[in-house]
Amino acid sequence: MTATTLASNHMASEAPENQGVATIKPPRKQVVLVGVARGLAALAIVPYHVLVTVHGTNIWMGPYEIGVGALPIFFVLTGFVLTYVHGGEIQSAWNRQTRPEQFSVLRRFFIKRFMRLYPTYWMVSAAVLAAALFLPGAMGSEKFQLAHIVQSFAAWPVSDTLPILPQGWTLPHDIKFYLLFGALYIVPRRYMTVAGIVLIAGVLVNGGYRMQAQVAGTPTGPYLVDFVFHPFLLQFIWGVLIARALQTTAQWPHATSLLLGGIAAYGLVYVADIARLMPHYDVRMHAYGIGAGLLLFGLATYDVEKQPSVPSGLVALGDASYSVYITHIPVIVLTTRILRGVAGPTVPLATAPWVLVQVGVCLIVGFSFYYIVEAPLHRYMSKRLLPRAATP
Repeated sequence: MTATTLASNHMASEAPENQGVATIKPPRKQVVLVGVARGLAALAIVPYHVLVTVHGTNIWMGPYEIGVGALPIFFVLTGFVLTYVHGGEIQSAWNRQTRPEQFSVLRRFFIKRFMRLYPTYWMVSAAVLAAALFLPGAMGSEKFQLAHIVQSFAAWPVSDTLPILPQGWTLPHDIKFYLLFGALYIVPRRYMTVAGIVLIAGVLVNGGYRMQAQVAGTPTGPYLVDFVFHPFLLQFIWGVLIARALQTTAQWPHATSLLLGGIAAYGLVYVADIARLMPHYDVRMHAYGIGAGLLLFGLATYDVEKQPSVPSGLVALGDASYSVYITHIPVIVLTTRILRGVAGPTVPLATAPWVLVQVGVCLIVGFSFYYIVEAPLHRYMSKRLLPRAATP
């Protein structure tokens, strides 16, 4: 199967179906490189978490700090993909749809987001809970409390406590983005500019307060306010704007220069991070957000303009990125225990060979989970929850 075919299948699974509702679906070119970026970002996070698990603490790890810098790519990508795939539905909702039609399309949008996020997350979280019965110490005892279990499976923040599946702390931000994007289906267009300004201003004001609190060593504001106006929100907005730029501009004659500029911008932020030139978390996240935005903008414009040939393995990595992401920490915990038993208590595991072994196992498990569980489950749920309208 070619890379183009794989990418087309992936985009088709996200494309809006005709349900008898008037929609505007402008022609979209495949953006294979954006999916590749998602896969590489997931891959970059794995060795970072391997080292965190081996060392037992979240230390600064030089070049492996790329795991932190990869996270904003996901959030920019979320805004980009939602807008690039569902932008036609939004235009139709604003221009021609009645209120019942708007809510019908909105319902389908949320069903798709639910299918993408929750079922596999629940399965892995349940597996971690079950494994805790046989691997004492794999989870803290507080994670058996009912309130924490409910909060973890809901993937909605009540506090800053990590969920049962630790990497699941990012999912509430995705849900927040889905809710904000879903509002576009029913909120009149005339309010969009004001709403965007309010959200951006909220992020910047909250960021200033957070940095002041960090310097003073005092707590930040209410958790939910801090959550809503987190720097990740601005990264999501960058993704929305990038997708709109691609949808409203026919040609990008300087696509190669934009790609090289995006790579250089992200690389500059990465080097500045390694050099410890950004001590404040919000400054780092905003810088990485801009770098990730420029990188993805360059990748997307180059892709739609040049249509490069991409190895199918990289496209498959992008498709399986969510499975790799949600399974990798439990796999790291398990393989660390096994390797420690094999190597002995005195052999250092934070070395390239051991790290590569664990990264390889994480990829094998992630790909297997995608092809055996996630992809078939998504196809099954799509048929059950998103039946196509009968053709006359």
